[in-house]
Amino acid sequence: MASILDLLLTGLFLDNKTRKNDYPQRQIIVFKSGYKPSAATVAELGGKVLKEIPLINGIACTITEPISPRLLARHEEILRIDEDLPISIVTGRNFSFPLFLFLLLFLKPSIRSRKNGGDEIPWGVKMVRAPEIWPLTRGEGVKVAVIDTGVDLDHPDLAANLRPGINILDGERPPQDHNGHGTHVAGTIGAVENGRNPVGVSPGVEIYPIKALNDKGNGWLSDIIAGVEWCTNNGMHIINMSFVVNGNNESLREMILATDRAGVLVVAAAGNSGPGENTVQFPARYPETIAVSAVDRKQQIAGFSSRGPEVDLTAPGVEILSLWPGGGKKKMQGTSMAAPHVTGVAALLLSVDRTASPAVVKKILLESARPLPDLKKSEQGAGLVDARAVLKAPVSLPPAGK
Repeated sequence: MASILDLLLTGLFLDNKTRKNDYPQRQIIVFKSGYKPSAATVAELGGKVLKEIPLINGIACTITEPISPRLLARHEEILRIDEDLPISIVTGRNFSFPLFLFLLLFLKPSIRSRKNGGDEIPWGVKMVRAPEIWPLTRGEGVKVAVIDTGVDLDHPDLAANLRPGINILDGERPPQDHNGHGTHVAGTIGAVENGRNPVGVSPGVEIYPIKALNDKGNGWLSDIIAGVEWCTNNGMHIINMSFVVNGNNESLREMILATDRAGVLVVAAAGNSGPGENTVQFPARYPETIAVSAVDRKQQIAGFSSRGPEVDLTAPGVEILSLWPGGGKKKMQGTSMAAPHVTGVAALLLSVDRTASPAVVKKILLESARPLPDLKKSEQGAGLVDARAVLKAPVSLPPAGK
């Protein structure tokens, strides 16, 4: 962990013309244990408070100019200062122009948002063999948080499973989705079976929408940490993270460790930086998460999918049909779409054994995965997530009434 002296030696706070061009900046000031985060300290450093982050004993703020070493040295209560890293959702890359034009002209009805069409089980839900264990469980009683762009709170195929969440960006407003990404992710996890639209992997699960990304699908680490804190304080069992962090620092690391200590499983999209090796992005790179890559209908690795030794599992992530704001449905692709398949399977497992720790759940998911013969370990980890095999693993039923 970097000390204040380390920070000074690296020149992060040196007052020079080059660095001044980079300001204002969003920063996270983390205070030492035993010190309460202080708005006065932030002001003395020339900052403007954005929000407190109790989970890491910090304050997110905007700094308008470099902090001089002399000024920083007067504040022994400061443990470190981290960048408030930018966040973005992860969807598959666009088609090349000729192919995109072909799809637009000839296949548009199959990829556009549709409002009707009858109940159906998407190919991805079938591939992970979720329907085969629905007679045993549909994920009832498991609390899944979707930290994303929000969720369509009025979607008829989600309404029965939605529970009160939070809008981190504006606490006065509900976590309504005006982007579509969060609704699509939530639908893959737990869209209900009601004779209308695509069914989710775990159609009985409880979904808690956490709006921490804006309508363009972008956000900041401090908002994600605030969302995670809400999850740990409200008894979530699983958090789906279909986004990537552009960088890495101690605040991000502390956030993931906090979920692990709280007994909350984190399922994270590996990222869409393929096809090169060693391209898995944070937070999926952390060992406490379940990092998910994406495959297509033929169980081939998606060209966009990130690869690397951090990949734990793979799941369907190409042309995934799920829900869309306005009561509709739409196909999307990306490891953002793969991760919720794993989240849904994990919910099915936890519904029959809610005492299982994140480490135990991860172990069962990996040991029961189906290795795909055409894929390297860096592409699939332990293999394709398999709901039927997961539920064959030895589990103990939760105590009555829980």
